[in-house]
Parts: sequence; C-alpha cells; structure tokens
Amino acid sequence: MITTHRCTAAGCSFAVTVRGVDAAENRRWQEISAAHPSHTL
Repeated sequence: MITTHRCTAAGCSFAVTVRGVDAAENRRWQEISAAHPSHTL
C-alpha cells in the first residue's frame, strides 16, 4: 500500500509518500507531515 501525507498548512507543498509500512509507522509520518518545521511553497 502506498500513502501520501501532506502538510495541512495553507500554501505548503510538503508531502511524503510511504510504502509498505505498518500502522504505527504510517501514523508517525502522518504526524511529521502535519508538524514539520519548515513550510515550503
């Protein structure tokens, strides 16, 4: 399974795609995407 997590900040293009991870690792990347320190356009 392939999942893409994106930053929820308006105008930020940060995204990460994960493949073949378990539920805990998937959740970890979801949290990282939502709270990453640099927001990019």
